Amino acid sequence: MKSKNKKTRKSSSKVLENNVVNSFLKVKKDVIKMEAELSALKQNYQRLYKLFELNILNNKEPKVVVKTKNVSTTKKVKLVASKNGKKVHSDNCPFAKNIKKQITFKSKYDALKQGYGLCACLK
Repeated sequence: MKSKNKKTRKSSSKVLENNVVNSFLKVKKDVIKMEAELSALKQNYQRLYKLFELNILNNKEPKVVVKTKNVSTTKKVKLVASKNGKKVHSDNCPFAKNIKKQITFKSKYDALKQGYGLCACLK
């Protein structure tokens, strides 16, 4: 009976030893894999740091992209001129307020085409 126990102990210790060795091999593979990932992260970090330094040296601020809706901010200006005058004015020009017989134009181009010059308020 004692000899059977010794064999069982030897075989169980051999199994235990094999399990420990296999566990260490798996850990070794994991460590090697993690070292490779760490190396890749270090390279990326160094690349980003160099870009950051170049950006600071060139005094460039990082670009910020802001999405906005396209909203027209230009006002439509009403263009007026005197029938006998030589210049076209915006409707809020002080000279335009003194015009008694006003003609209106849709654009500066139309006024120029008809021979009118531009007032300083439109330049």
